[in-house]
Amino acid sequence: MKLYFITLLVLLSVFTLNTCNDYNDSDIYFLTGTSEVVMINYGTSFGMCIEYCITNYQITEHSIVKTTKSWDVNIEPIIQTFSSNKDAYRSLLNQIDIPNFKQLKETYGCPDCADGGAEYVEFTFLNGSKKRVTFEYYNEPEVLSNLVNVLRTMRYIEMNWQPHNN
Repeated sequence: MKLYFITLLVLLSVFTLNTCNDYNDSDIYFLTGTSEVVMINYGTSFGMCIEYCITNYQITEHSIVKTTKSWDVNIEPIIQTFSSNKDAYRSLLNQIDIPNFKQLKETYGCPDCADGGAEYVEFTFLNGSKKRVTFEYYNEPEVLSNLVNVLRTMRYIEMNWQPHNN
């Protein structure tokens, strides 16, 4: 009788775990490898331009906030908010190896020297800490290549996004 209850308990546990677990392989990777990243910031800047020279994207699993600014404090920034979703956010995070990202230096090359432009990628982690890597425009470290290429593509196709009213 005792063996019957143990067998029943084991079968019930296995059945419950299998039916309640709706994660796929990418979810497991997300939960174990990248869930600590709560925000991705990506941006570009050009120091010797006039008007709107700085563009920043603040990306979470719920929204993308694009801010375009000038070095001139008298020019108002343009802020647009777009919808995002968990799958798109996870897809971005799957483009990079977080432990390798954490090992990168803060600066690569000479960002924005002679107005060559600069780009950066910054992660905000669950514990509130941040890691930012800045590099020459279109000259990212290899570890960032996949992610930055997706972010650049995002920049070019954003005209198809539907902004929310701010």
